[in-house]
Amino acid sequence: MKIEVLALIKEEFKVNLVAIGNTIREKRESMELSQEELATDIGIDRKHLSAIENGKQNMTLDTLFRVCSGLKISPIELFKNL
Repeated sequence: MKIEVLALIKEEFKVNLVAIGNTIREKRESMELSQEELATDIGIDRKHLSAIENGKQNMTLDTLFRVCSGLKISPIELFKNL
């Protein structure tokens, strides 16, 4: 039973990472910024940003705030559609 619950939680977490990544990508594209431009502006590697946008990489709080600052949004906006 515990293993099934943990598997469900892990799957839900993956879905949320994908949703957050999609929100980041949509906002970045609406600002007409490339991944390279945003990554350079916020001081992270483009590959790291790509992994975040694809829901394959979790973010530290520092990176979360950098991304939000670069996109001129609050962290709440990333989580409102989850």
